[in-house]
Amino acid sequence: MSASNLPLDQSLVSQEFIKAAPLSDGQKYEFFVTTGQDPGQLDGASRTTIRRLVMRNFFEEKNASSCSTKPSSAANSSSTVEAGSKLKGRFRLAKAGQTILPEKSRYVPKRAVRRLSKENKVAEHPKPVRRKSNQCTASDEQGNDRTPRDDDRVCSNSAVAVRASPPLRRNPNAHRHDPFNMLPIPATFKLDLLFSLYVNTFRINSISVNPRNTWWPFISRDATLLHSIFASVALYSDLTHKGVSFRVEALRHKNEAIKGINAKLSSQTEGITDQLVGAVSVLASFENLCGAYDAAQLHVAALKRMVDARGGLSAFRHNDGLARGLIWVDFHSASAFRTRPIFPFIPSDDSTTCFPDELLEEAACSSPTSLLQLSLASIDCFNIFYRLHRLGLATSAQWAALVDRSALANMLYEAEYALLSMPNRSPDFLIPDRHRREGGAAESQEKDETANTAAVIEALVTAGQVFLYAALREVPLRARIFDILLSRLRATVDRPAGVDIVAIWTRERNLQVLLWTLVVGAAVGTQWGGDRWWVVQTAQVVERLEISTREAFKEALKGVAWTDVFFGPMSEGVWEGVVKLVEEQGRDSDGQDSKDGKREVDEVLEENITPMSDVNTVSLPILSKDVESPGARIDFVDNRWKVGNWYV
Repeated sequence: MSASNLPLDQSLVSQEFIKAAPLSDGQKYEFFVTTGQDPGQLDGASRTTIRRLVMRNFFEEKNASSCSTKPSSAANSSSTVEAGSKLKGRFRLAKAGQTILPEKSRYVPKRAVRRLSKENKVAEHPKPVRRKSNQCTASDEQGNDRTPRDDDRVCSNSAVAVRASPPLRRNPNAHRHDPFNMLPIPATFKLDLLFSLYVNTFRINSISVNPRNTWWPFISRDATLLHSIFASVALYSDLTHKGVSFRVEALRHKNEAIKGINAKLSSQTEGITDQLVGAVSVLASFENLCGAYDAAQLHVAALKRMVDARGGLSAFRHNDGLARGLIWVDFHSASAFRTRPIFPFIPSDDSTTCFPDELLEEAACSSPTSLLQLSLASIDCFNIFYRLHRLGLATSAQWAALVDRSALANMLYEAEYALLSMPNRSPDFLIPDRHRREGGAAESQEKDETANTAAVIEALVTAGQVFLYAALREVPLRARIFDILLSRLRATVDRPAGVDIVAIWTRERNLQVLLWTLVVGAAVGTQWGGDRWWVVQTAQVVERLEISTREAFKEALKGVAWTDVFFGPMSEGVWEGVVKLVEEQGRDSDGQDSKDGKREVDEVLEENITPMSDVNTVSLPILSKDVESPGARIDFVDNRWKVGNWYV
């Protein structure tokens, strides 16, 4: 650019632009003449032209110092695009009265310079896998389309200005099951722990009470219901997790539930709502699971009055989970006291759901039809165990995913109601057995046969309840109900001296069912006094049935009622106990007579296992960790028999 030859101090009267022809080197010059009083007052168009020409000359001089193969116009264009943002405002002319401040020094620390040089080296020589640096990635996210060489240049020039993205903040409530505090009770760490246990490990009655998944939407809206549920969860976890105690939390939530129930009862506006009935039923279930059956009976009596005031169980058909919860509380209390349920039987109105045809065919081929040969209550016993047999198959790993949960819950309800509706025949054999233990005279043959038959029926009923509670309802084995049921079961198979149990069951043509009964007792007895006695009696029946392999042992059990989820590992332990007992008896026999050599399993069992009639014939042991005495007293009180402290 060339300036005008006119003096700048003369008066300005006009402005005129003169364009000259391009020179031989391709440059083009533009001239303008200004006339007027103030030489510094230029209009906007003149200032824009001057700034544009000065910037172009600056880029031409800068590019002239470096070797470039591009034409000057292309170099000017690319350079302008590259450094436009950096040179913004550098050549702006001052307006009238404007003072230009001195430019601030841009000091870069040495550490930043060294880091920038390393980043430039990485940008110039990228690795094969990572072709761009972090700064280049940041520039690409802005949507600019550049060549790889331009990207590297822009990244290296603006590395200091680019900042790393701030780390994402972690939500402290992300791990909680209730991150938004939607529950009607305040959230705490212990409450979240109980919530996690409820979701992941609380499996008691998961099928029979909540087949339609309506229970959680019902309880999650009421604080009293939630407190009663969390009290049950804490007690369940205390029974299933050894070494970890949740008793304090169980009592705290129980106290809060009682406060809520009292507040609802004192309210004049609410009345007998579903939430009130549900809270009382869950609290009664808590007392049953805890073993406080006297306290549970108070809640059951209150439930009976409230349900009758509402019109019976049919008034709760709109809430399937609540109706089944009421039935479960009734069944648990009736099982503990060996009474009939207080609520009447209600047939299911869901006739469309049933088991798969293949499962029914398999159950028909392997059902315990030998029960039809019993001399007493054969039809009732077969109907009960045919249901238990199908339930065991339906809950096995092969069929569990194919069976409708509502059909499973309905059949479980029918089977347990039939079990509890069986007449109590325990006095028919407990009275003669007590008379025999006291050294009385022998009864008549007819009375002995009646007592033996009644003992067989009561053994079937009690073993069926143990199987149902342990394998199907998944009640913790440390629950008090198993102490009661095991004491009853042993009373039916541990008869006085002179009574051969194996001979009685053989005469009833159900020795295989006796084997199943003993294995059920051994599976649960590990938590209540040990399974040694049950294993000894099981070994005797195994010898009589001539079972010598593990597979034959399992097939005999599957012919009655079986679920591999529970009794699979349990039966393995019982069989190992039988084999160990046979080996011990074999070593003792080999020590007495070394000439006999190694004998078969049946020979060892036949010669060395003590008969049932010779084991603990003085008093009836009760398998309880809370009783220190080796035996329990049998009494007849109020026209009912008591074994220990429990009516049978």
